[in-house]
Amino acid sequence: MAANYTNYVSYKDPATNRPRIGHLNLDHDTIHALSFKSGEPIHSLYQVIATGEEHICLDKFEDPWPASTLKILPPITGRDILAVGKNYFEHAKEFNQSGFDSSDKVDVPSHPVIFTKRATSIIAHGDQIYHHPEFTQSLDYEGEIGVIIGKAGYRVKEENALDHVWGYTIINDVTARERQRDHKQFFIGKSGDTFCPMGPIAKPANHLPDVLRVQTVMNGKLEQDATSKDLIFSVPFLIKTLSEGMTLQPGDVIATGTPAGVGIGKTPPVYLSPGDTVSISVTGLGTLTNTVTADLPPPPSIDTTDNDHLPPPITTHLLRATLPSSSPNTPSTTIFFLPTPGFPASTFSALCATLQGTDITHLTATTGPTRATATTAATTLLSAQLASPIHNILLPSNTTTTTTTTPNPTALITHGLSALTALHLVASSSPTTDSTTTPTITKLILINPPPPQPLDDTTRRRLHALLQQSRTAARRGSDTTVADLVAAHEVGSKAKRESPLGVAACRLAAEGKGDAWAWARGALARGLVVGVQEGEERLMEAMMGEVRAEVLVVVGSEDWMAGSPGRVREWWVEKAGLTRGGGGPLPRREVRVLEGVGHWAMLEDVGGVAEAVRGFLAS
Repeated sequence: MAANYTNYVSYKDPATNRPRIGHLNLDHDTIHALSFKSGEPIHSLYQVIATGEEHICLDKFEDPWPASTLKILPPITGRDILAVGKNYFEHAKEFNQSGFDSSDKVDVPSHPVIFTKRATSIIAHGDQIYHHPEFTQSLDYEGEIGVIIGKAGYRVKEENALDHVWGYTIINDVTARERQRDHKQFFIGKSGDTFCPMGPIAKPANHLPDVLRVQTVMNGKLEQDATSKDLIFSVPFLIKTLSEGMTLQPGDVIATGTPAGVGIGKTPPVYLSPGDTVSISVTGLGTLTNTVTADLPPPPSIDTTDNDHLPPPITTHLLRATLPSSSPNTPSTTIFFLPTPGFPASTFSALCATLQGTDITHLTATTGPTRATATTAATTLLSAQLASPIHNILLPSNTTTTTTTTPNPTALITHGLSALTALHLVASSSPTTDSTTTPTITKLILINPPPPQPLDDTTRRRLHALLQQSRTAARRGSDTTVADLVAAHEVGSKAKRESPLGVAACRLAAEGKGDAWAWARGALARGLVVGVQEGEERLMEAMMGEVRAEVLVVVGSEDWMAGSPGRVREWWVEKAGLTRGGGGPLPRREVRVLEGVGHWAMLEDVGGVAEAVRGFLAS
């Protein structure tokens, strides 16, 4: 049987300081980072729920971490918890007889007792429960099974309710008993800061038995012991009840109630005090452990919400310029400059100035958000999405009149991964297409595009070694910056020898792009962007075959991520010709290699890039 990695645990990645989802090995107490099969890291359980486990795998570029060395986070946050009171027969009886029950006067409720716990009460396994001495003198524990909704539902039928369950987690429904009593409704007594420990993991229902056992141990003594069969109102009935007038959403959590054995059920009652430790275990979900403290915790904040897995809209800034003609008998050329997503339009400022571009205009194209990152790398997906708004920008300004004269030639110059966007755009464009509906790009210039696929062994080994070095540096708290790594690994010998200003420009451009670990993963992503999944290589080849524009590829001879010049020519010229559909000759394809130049060609040798571009446009 194939191994499954579905003990989903949220933790703070020490390299990036961001939430990350991993697999918690309960036997060895280790956490191994998970990613989508596309290679994209997973940052929230909402992503897992939306995507499905079939698209998730161990991150092959990460090693397991001892769980004790990581900051565990709650499995899911951002929403109030839907909770159920008096849902085990014996507990309903002990609560009704305790003097704290103001909900009704019967041992067994006729309808589910529903309340909510505020989202700010959620804490993680290992976090401390604050005893709130000025808020309560009757702090109590309640071990519970938490149900996590996986599919939205309104007026769900009881017989279909389990189809809406994604999985389960553990919850400690910490309660201020006198607040629960005095305010008649439970919300205030249930919602104090730190009153909702949750975790350590969340697990899909299909990897758990039908009947779950919940046990609570306080200070080493077993206090609660029951199973989900003992519920007064079953999970399907609770889902039916809750959805009768409101829509349940994926990621909603239902705390199903606690069995007998809580502090108020004892004679005399026993309440939680600083130093007490509460451990709650549920079948297949491990153990949630928290200690009560007298130390006031920092104010809670909800940084991770159900929308955290949706990246913000991406705005790409373009430049449009006019390149004057070198001859009075030829028209000027309109040039659009498209930088890598996330980089400013000023990336092209030096090149535009060197080309003596005029009538410079700044343009923007926005797309997103999306969460379809499970099987397609984010860069590939974004490239396809950006093609649409950029298509609209490149359209002729007047689409209502027909043009009887030949329009000025239009060139599109790209940098880095924006080559993918250009291919999505230009592959559907042709000089013979109606220019009122499709932009006509006659010449396409790709500067430092993605590497040939699949990666050669040397490049792959170097990428992996770089990733390992950066991860080690991150774990040791290295002061190495992204600028340091760029200067060491991405700048060519020519700039290092002849242009300290160029090296400084590369370092400056790299500042603010994250830490060393993020940079290394980004380098890996650039190297693997096309070949991250089966079929991507064929997609690139097919797009190149459909491009009717003339194409110039500009790479540095020392850009090791681009591959050897021979492989670059083979990939961008020869393969494209072999895969082209239809008849007729393939439009011109050229590769220009700049000697001694690395990955930042436009900053290292702007004159060499401009010479290559000018010559290509003129011919």
